[in-house]
Amino acid sequence: MNEIIHSLDLAKKISNRDLMVSMSLLGVLPSRTSESPETLLASYWISLEGISKFALEGAVREILRGALNHTYFPTPVEIRQEVAKIENPIRDAQHRKAAEIAQAEDEARIRQAHAQITPGTRARVAAIHAGFTAKYEADRARSEALYGTDQFSESNRRFDAQRNIYSAETGSLRIDPDDPRLADIPDLSVPYFKNLKTEAA
Repeated sequence: MNEIIHSLDLAKKISNRDLMVSMSLLGVLPSRTSESPETLLASYWISLEGISKFALEGAVREILRGALNHTYFPTPVEIRQEVAKIENPIRDAQHRKAAEIAQAEDEARIRQAHAQITPGTRARVAAIHAGFTAKYEADRARSEALYGTDQFSESNRRFDAQRNIYSAETGSLRIDPDDPRLADIPDLSVPYFKNLKTEAA
């Protein structure tokens, strides 16, 4: 059933002849208006312009089968509403199918890219990561040996506390190294603030 929905063609729009054929089929129903045929045809064309031939044929079929719960000639709005009941689910299903196809293609490209990564590349990445980890652990151990604490974590903790004070004062998380209000914040010996002022100079 889904394959049938996906294959339905909504691109073929109605022509004047299609509209005339539909009006003729619906003509077996009694009319509730005294408007001229020309005025009626113009109003139906305005309402139905751009719809698919498939949906119009389906709407006429459903109306003749009692979809409107009355036995009169349908108004332009009523026909358009019946057309929407047919077109909307089809378009939604086609959009979902297109999204699924696009996602599958993206996943295939990712798998292909991963498959092209050579063992040598993987080894180089692993070596870089191992080197970074080793350097970080060495720096951390050296900091603990010199200062009796992990200076990096302590600096981050103190900086977060000072940033919160600055934010409360200025209403902003963006720190200006030249803001004189920084002088009122304790522990400005934190390396981060020294570096910040040096870089800004």
